Amino acid sequence: MDRIDAMRTLVTVVTEGSFTRAAERLDMSPQLVSKYVSQLEERLGIRLLNRTTRRVSLTEAGSRYIQRARQVLDDIDEMENQLGDLQQAPGGNCASARPFPSPPGTWPRCCAGSSKPTRR
Repeated sequence: MDRIDAMRTLVTVVTEGSFTRAAERLDMSPQLVSKYVSQLEERLGIRLLNRTTRRVSLTEAGSRYIQRARQVLDDIDEMENQLGDLQQAPGGNCASARPFPSPPGTWPRCCAGSSKPTRR
């Protein structure tokens, strides 16, 4: 079990209010959702959720954990989005064997977004 997957599973259970709805949202079985949450509680050595046949509620420890888990997951998502933005937008300097000055529209495609073309 990955810690991040376990955190995301717990947050989804709390957000959805049930293991079944969380399982549907995460596209996994309710048994696997329950297993992730149970393993997380076991690893932490503390109960995070009170479970009944009709509802799921957070314990005091669960309330503290879920607050921080949401922050951590939001930070991870933000970091991954920022890295994705870097991958999509070329940047940096561009080297070209073309004679200068060349109008920007004639630069190679790799240099199209560059503000500082340099000559080789």
